[in-house]
Amino acid sequence: MDLGSNQQEALLSKVLVADNYMSNKAPGSISNSIYKSPPRDQIKYLDDLPHIDRSLIDYNKYHKFVGHAGRKYHMPIQATRGCPYRCFYCDIYKTALINRKRTPDNLFAEVEMLADMGVKRIEFIDDIFNVDKKYFAGFFNRVMKNNLDLEFFFPTGLKGDLLDEETIDIMVQGGTVGLNLSLEHPAPRLQKVMRKNLDVDKFHASMEYITRKYPSVILGMNAMHGFPTETEEEALLTLDFIKSIKWIHFPYLFNVRIFPGTELESFALESGVSPDLIVLAQEMPYEDYSPTLPFSEEFNQMIWMKYTKEYVLNKERLLHVLPYQMKVYSEDELNQKYRSYFLQRLNGLDDLLKLVNIDRSELSVSKAVSESEIRIPDLGNKINKYFPSQ
Repeated sequence: MDLGSNQQEALLSKVLVADNYMSNKAPGSISNSIYKSPPRDQIKYLDDLPHIDRSLIDYNKYHKFVGHAGRKYHMPIQATRGCPYRCFYCDIYKTALINRKRTPDNLFAEVEMLADMGVKRIEFIDDIFNVDKKYFAGFFNRVMKNNLDLEFFFPTGLKGDLLDEETIDIMVQGGTVGLNLSLEHPAPRLQKVMRKNLDVDKFHASMEYITRKYPSVILGMNAMHGFPTETEEEALLTLDFIKSIKWIHFPYLFNVRIFPGTELESFALESGVSPDLIVLAQEMPYEDYSPTLPFSEEFNQMIWMKYTKEYVLNKERLLHVLPYQMKVYSEDELNQKYRSYFLQRLNGLDDLLKLVNIDRSELSVSKAVSESEIRIPDLGNKINKYFPSQ
């Protein structure tokens, strides 16, 4: 990760504190001299980076567990780095205010290599892969032209208002089976305040089009609740927005956490939020009420109750989305996915069905994907073909 000067100073400060502590220990326990190296330039040409040496990873261990997208037997890949947007809640993580791209040839060469290894499931971990529409669509067209039978997931997120019916059609035809879109908040005032400046109407149209034409695509959506100055009326807009799109597979609603060093913290302090409360809230889970929220705990509980009962655990929605999920995930993947989604409060799919009073016979699909269908045979030898031992 490329660190800004303020972050570098903060990191150095921590190192110096640790060094000062250790220097009071027994002689020889740690050197008392620290050399501060100069900041490294950001990597501008991503093609200069080698393809990941997959032989360094023991996939026999990793493939027992699901990745960010909730799937096993996948491999991650990154096509772009950096985010060109200036949303005030996450600027501490920025690597650049531009979106750097690998060349199409470089990206496709790695994808083709993974396909040759027998990898069918690829997760893109880009900040936002669809900033450049021509680059984005061109990738899927090339996959189709070369008849690569692959499944793509975009769990980190795509920018929903940059999608349209044409690009959605291309990405699904090119193998996309899952994606996540970030709303944060539908209120125009808060979009302006947070500087996300999302075109909410276009975002909604993209969500509606995906759920209507491609219900088999595992669609997730992120929303945030409790920005400083947010009113109860604006909070209810978020709930109404989620409920207006009937078939989201995995909706997420997070209570806002204000991290030190972000512009969100500056905005919160200017809005009257106590710095002591900001510190107090740091270790709180995102689903817990925070004293930094601009409304009462009772109102927050009401929002979460409605969101959970009226949408997440809505029987009609689950009867619709679960059969599609069973065509994409194995049973073990669904169990791991739902354990994570419900923060270990449920032990998996059976617990969810029991909770909402759904019998498996009510589902239009009787069985999830078989593990034998998704395993990658002879993966180690195929990796060694491209990355032989030194």
